[in-house]
Amino acid sequence: MRHVFVWLVFLALWFVATSCSAAVVLAPIGDVTLLAGSPLHIPLDGFSSDGQSLTFTALSDDEVVNTFIPEANRSLRISVADYGDMVFELFEGRTPRATQRIIALAEDDFYDGLIFHRVIDAFVIQGGDPTGTGGGESGWGPFDDQFHVELQHNRSGVLAMAKAFDDTNDCQFYVAEGAQRHLDFNHSIFGQLVEGEDVREAISSVPVDENYQPLQDVVMQSVDVFVDPENAVLMLSALEGATGSADVTVTATDEGGNQALQTFHVDVEPDTIDSDPFLADIPEIVTYVDTPTTFQLTAIDVEGDPAYFLDEYTLDANGLYVPVWSHPDLDYIVDFYSGEVTVTPTNGLTGVHQITVATGVYVDAVDYQVVSVRIIPEPATLGLTVAGLLLLLGGRAKRR
Repeated sequence: MRHVFVWLVFLALWFVATSCSAAVVLAPIGDVTLLAGSPLHIPLDGFSSDGQSLTFTALSDDEVVNTFIPEANRSLRISVADYGDMVFELFEGRTPRATQRIIALAEDDFYDGLIFHRVIDAFVIQGGDPTGTGGGESGWGPFDDQFHVELQHNRSGVLAMAKAFDDTNDCQFYVAEGAQRHLDFNHSIFGQLVEGEDVREAISSVPVDENYQPLQDVVMQSVDVFVDPENAVLMLSALEGATGSADVTVTATDEGGNQALQTFHVDVEPDTIDSDPFLADIPEIVTYVDTPTTFQLTAIDVEGDPAYFLDEYTLDANGLYVPVWSHPDLDYIVDFYSGEVTVTPTNGLTGVHQITVATGVYVDAVDYQVVSVRIIPEPATLGLTVAGLLLLLGGRAKRR
């Protein structure tokens, strides 16, 4: 009888321990269509009943579908009055210029109290303008676009920079509804909605006036940057031209080893969108006074199609905007086909000056970059020989 009592006590304790153990929940993931060459970011909305951090893994049962879960990214929480929270994972490793600006503004409380001033159902909700008109600025100055071939407008919840023209990003951003592929490599994507799709949808459906401004203010009470312990993003990809299907299983695991699994089906189809090319980042160019130098432009195109390259003269001849005209004593030319740039300072010009370069296939799809050219005097004109420079540096080292 005593043994039975002990066994019953053991069973009771086991039941209590089991019923009180941490529970891990992973929101259902619906079946998706993956376009080959257009990576798709799937929100992973997890929950731990006792607040433990979750880690995620993903396994595809067919090599046609590749899986990747980015790590070490912070997240952005937008708390909207009367609507709730939207949580976005930021793509710090792939578009650092945009994420650094948004993070800095959020940590400065810049967005707190601002509105979503432009709402177009089935397109975007846009906010971040301190004037609420669409024409406001942060005062921090514009920064250049930054694109990544893995970041495309192929689903709802894409978070990207709004701008007036090429390379005029500042503080305004939008959240897209549905695929908006015409915005690919024109607007810098820097995040993906992982939690709060119902909030985004509710905002997208508000009544608006003829200028698409909500009739009642939709206010961002707070915008915070944090490390999200429960959510993540899964990137699915397939090589350009691939077809097929796969089942993908996602596992969420807490610190105690408790798990939740979701399996969903992926169909791979060709991508019928031909993306526009964009320029890889160009560092500052340095040359000596009255000394020509060359550098190479690189156009990135998802499909690998050839692109053309333009300088200010070619842009102007085709009726296209020129962001910055070069100094009269700074001659440059861009080879239309190869992208090689030759820069020639003349008449003793020195200092830092700028030139405009661009790539494109059509006149209405051009990606610009304004390149800084630093022109320095020859070492001899500074009165420093190699021996003299070494002696000077040696003397400084001794004085330390």
